[in-house]
Parts: sequence; C-alpha cells; structure tokens
Amino acid sequence: MTPYWDSSARGVIAGLSGSTRRGDLYRALLEGVALEQAMSSKRLQAASGQTIDHYVAVGGGTASDLWMQILADTTGVPIHRSASKEASSLGAAMAAATGCGWFPTFTEASTAMSAHITQTFTPRPPEKATYAALSNLYADLWPTIPPGTKN
Repeated sequence: MTPYWDSSARGVIAGLSGSTRRGDLYRALLEGVALEQAMSSKRLQAASGQTIDHYVAVGGGTASDLWMQILADTTGVPIHRSASKEASSLGAAMAAATGCGWFPTFTEASTAMSAHITQTFTPRPPEKATYAALSNLYADLWPTIPPGTKN
C-alpha cells in the first residue's frame, strides 16, 4: 500500500493486449514490485539524507537471476545475493543475540551472523535508463485511476 494507504486497493496491470503472454505478466509483476522498491528507496533516502549504495537480497526469491537483475536495474544499485535462505527469523535472532548481550551492537551481531555473498548483480546502464523513464509513468499511474475503479 505504499505510498497510498488504501485498504480497498486492488492490483492493476496496464497495457494488456491480445499478444500479452504468461511470461509478460510474470515479468510485469517482478517489475512492478521492483519499481515500487526503487520509489520507496528514493523517498527513504530523501527523508533520511542517507544514501543506499547496495542491497543484500535474502530468501527464496533470490534464486531468480532475472529478479535480482531487475532489482539492480530499477534501483540503480548493486544487489548482493546472500547465501542465507531465511530473512525474518535471522533478523529476529540477530536482535535477540544483541538483547542477550552476546554482541554489543546489532551491527556486530549482523556481521557475525550473516551468510556470505554468493553473487552481485550490477545495474546495466541502458536498462537503468529505461526503468527510470518507466518509473515516472509508474508513479503517475495510480493517482490517475478514477477512485471508483480502484477496488
């Protein structure tokens, strides 16, 4: 629901035609999530004054090279694939280890408990430029959909 907090919102796939294939829909879903991540990251950086220079991807979705590359191209920063297949419980374990005093800081706990990086996906300039242009269209799409058709 970011950035539009509307609990009745439903998904939209724009640009469907008679030649749209199943693979096109799958890629559109990946790209939509990635564009949303890129937009949220930009807002976060603007609000915090901090720069995100890379992401570490964890979990089952990281098995997809296509997904990792789309994330790198849309966000414009490298995506490091972690060997770890678990994110939520690992983060909770890091917090617990810090809380128990096993590590003095969360940063030290995460450094000690994180899996190694298995591969890095770097943004490709032509694709990054294409996604930057699509991002503007994507950002304008939701606000232009009439209110009665969003649910």
